[in-house]
Amino acid sequence: MNFILKALRTIGEIFLNFAVWVVLFFLSFQLIILFSTQHYQPNDTVDKRFQIVVIDEKGRERAEYWQTAKTKTNAWVRHGKKSCRSEDCLYAMKDGSLTFHNEGALWYSESRYLIKDNKINPISFQFITFFHSTMAFILSFVFFKLGKYLIKRYRKK
Repeated sequence: MNFILKALRTIGEIFLNFAVWVVLFFLSFQLIILFSTQHYQPNDTVDKRFQIVVIDEKGRERAEYWQTAKTKTNAWVRHGKKSCRSEDCLYAMKDGSLTFHNEGALWYSESRYLIKDNKINPISFQFITFFHSTMAFILSFVFFKLGKYLIKRYRKK
């Protein structure tokens, strides 16, 4: 009987440690995303990877980089979708802005912009890679070990 209680306590501790680590990983990743987002003012220099959805000569929607797309005022796609399942998608936000979500195997980017008075106003840009996930993974272990150390130190007092 004592063996079963000890085993259950050990399993409970492992589960609790894992759950705390998952929460720390999620929070670390959100922190990295928060700090990697670039917000733009009207005269700021826009990242060269910032993309806008345009209609090409064949009538298909495709993404173009900011430098080439900002002059094609008649080709801009001005209405996004509510939801889509493709890896490249233009979403319409509630505030009237558009968010272009583009993803690859180990990265994704989001370009958010507003078309107003026949001008594109960039709002924000995110570019997240596998490196960011790896950093969040490492940071979560650092936070976990630091938390355990501080708890043990607090209990000794």
